[in-house]
This record gives sequence, structure tokens and C-alpha cells, in this order.
Amino acid sequence: MSTTLVATEKVDIALVEGDDGILDIEIASDGDFVCTGGFDTAIINDLQSELRASSDEQPDAMRRGGWIGNETPDTQNYQVGSKLYFYYRVRNILKNKNASVDAVKDSLSKYVPKYLKEIEVTGELTTSGIKINTVLKRYSGKIDKLSFNLWELTG
Repeated sequence: MSTTLVATEKVDIALVEGDDGILDIEIASDGDFVCTGGFDTAIINDLQSELRASSDEQPDAMRRGGWIGNETPDTQNYQVGSKLYFYYRVRNILKNKNASVDAVKDSLSKYVPKYLKEIEVTGELTTSGIKINTVLKRYSGKIDKLSFNLWELTG
């Protein structure tokens, strides 16, 4: 496919962790964003942004959530966000872990096949919440493994 990335391309904005533990966008001396070959920023943005719920999922239109940037005509076929927010305050049980994994898979599936060859998403119930593990397989053969503790000590 002609739209796949070459392994050396910079595809994401670099994040730098400050002394306070907060991630921030890194800016170069020329004022432009510092870019990286990873997908960390895109994934964090997708998982932390709300994808609007359908009327079947939330009958009350005022409670459907969603990121306003998804409402422009330019983004009809590309939606940023996930439905993880459905599970922020749920019990730490297998059914909710599986639903969280599905929400992450749905959110990240847009990167295949344009940017990634394949993604794998698994989840673990931990004593403090749900841990999501992602494996991002690139066309170059490089594999990125990222893990996220979605929330801790919920319900």
C-alpha cells in the first residue's frame, strides 16, 4: 500500500516528562514541534479523548460526550477518541476489563493499515485497576510495546 510509512519517518509529536511527572509537548529551538518515530502522543490523545456515544449507548443527547473536533466535515471518516470513559467508574471485573480492551482496540484500529501493520491489545485485572497492554507492529518489522494503567482503585 502506498500510504504506509517508511521506518525512518517521524510520525508523532515528542513528549517530555517534567520534574513534576507531567508530560508536555517538546518544542525545538526553531519553535517547531520535535517529532519522534513513536505513537505515544497519538495513543494518549486517542485514549484520553471522548468518542461520542451513539443514541443506543446513551439515550440522553446531553450526556453522550465527544470531542468537538470530531464534529467538523473534515473528520467524518477519522474520529479521535475512545469510549473508555464509559468504564471510568465501573467495578474491577472481567466483563469491564474485556469491554475496556475492546474500546482501546476500536480506538486504535484507525492506525491499521495506514501507519501500522497490526495492533494487539490485551488487558489485565490488577489489584488497583485495569492495565492495558498494546503491541504495535510496524511495516518495517519494528514492534512498539506500550502499557497503560487506565485508572487505579476504582469501584
